[in-house]
Amino acid sequence: MMPQSMCCVVYPASDKLDFQRADISEKIYTFDSSTWVQFRILTYRMLLQSWRNPNYLSLKVGLYVFLILIVSMLFWRMGNDGSKTLFNFGFVYTCVIVFLYVPMLPILLQFPNEVQLLKREYFNRWYSLNAYFFALTIARLPLELANALVVLSLTAEDGEIEFRISLLLGTMYLACVYITTGQPLEVVRYLQFLIICLLTAISSESLGFAISSTLSVVNSTFVGPAMAVPLMLLAVYGLGGESTNIPLYIKPFMYMSYLRYALEGLVIATYGNNRAALICPDEEVYCHFKHPKTLLQETGMEKANFWVAITGLVIFYIIFRSIFYFLLRRRLSMKRSFAALNIVGRFVKSYFTTGHV
Repeated sequence: MMPQSMCCVVYPASDKLDFQRADISEKIYTFDSSTWVQFRILTYRMLLQSWRNPNYLSLKVGLYVFLILIVSMLFWRMGNDGSKTLFNFGFVYTCVIVFLYVPMLPILLQFPNEVQLLKREYFNRWYSLNAYFFALTIARLPLELANALVVLSLTAEDGEIEFRISLLLGTMYLACVYITTGQPLEVVRYLQFLIICLLTAISSESLGFAISSTLSVVNSTFVGPAMAVPLMLLAVYGLGGESTNIPLYIKPFMYMSYLRYALEGLVIATYGNNRAALICPDEEVYCHFKHPKTLLQETGMEKANFWVAITGLVIFYIIFRSIFYFLLRRRLSMKRSFAALNIVGRFVKSYFTTGHV
């Protein structure tokens, strides 16, 4: 005979269970504050965290000052010298490399640890992923438009000052090296040069976010520079010959590198748009690259277009940001359904991890 306590179990009806599940689900997946409020608070917090880290700001300022000195000494007054045109092309490529590594490497070192904090706050329902993603995008975007949006939505002076410092560092570097290396002092050319460099910077940063959103610090610092190598090689492929000499099967791979668009944009900003002949010094008998069109032909960029370069960089920025958002959402999901990424992740951890994380 069964105990009386076991005979008194009453199971609720299925419709009541469904109602309870719906009520619990509604409480779990809703927030007390709106997405806009979350966005404002998160943006302010990110800016304030950067401002309260003086060591990082000092290191960043010191790095840019060091780069200004080194680049200025290496390429001093070469921009209008017809005998040193190839060296000045090296300066243009140096700017591409600077705005590849300087924005990307700090993200590879910092963001994997920040993801752990994000997971804890996200699963505690402090804020939504959309609010975090857009706050991170605005806080890191080094454009004056983003600065205006932040100023309109925030009132904290610390955040505004820090963001202006981050914005000014990149433009300070460009303004200094552009003048010291003797580039053409034309407003249109300088603005084109500045826009291409800033688009390259935010694209590199987005690529760093996409890599570090899934991998650990050790694996991110390995995968990031390793991925940058083929991108740099494809960017300069075809030097020494016209674009017609580049094999057809190579061209699609060249334009899969966003650095190719960056390099073409900077070269066109410097030597395109019917620039006048360069000065050939008296001590030189012959300056082969006196005419800018000769350089464009030798680098395979005689058909390059500035607006195509702008469009390509914007598209790559959107692609990298979309990949970053998708991988971050998958990282925060309780059900990871994309098996291919799990296989790749296990492969990297098995064969390329150099230490415990």
